[in-house]
Amino acid sequence: MDLDRADVCAQSVPFLVPRQDQNSATKCSIDATEAAKLLDTSPKTLKRMADRGEVPAFKIGNRWKFLASSLDDWRRERLVSNCRPCPMEKAG
Repeated sequence: MDLDRADVCAQSVPFLVPRQDQNSATKCSIDATEAAKLLDTSPKTLKRMADRGEVPAFKIGNRWKFLASSLDDWRRERLVSNCRPCPMEKAG
């Protein structure tokens, strides 16, 4: 996938917004309930994914914690890798 198509795909997904201050975002750890809301899934599913290493997470004691910035990066990577060519590219 070339960079131009990745940019077009990222622009077509409404919840991908330009990155803000990285320093403040990386300090924000959230629990499974909050992270699940961001990813539109259940906390139970998210914990299973974290346990299998499918999503970036870490444990403090017996509780899963997530960095909001890491989840955003993970989601962006998955969306860009699943993008398909825009119909306008075929017509041109």
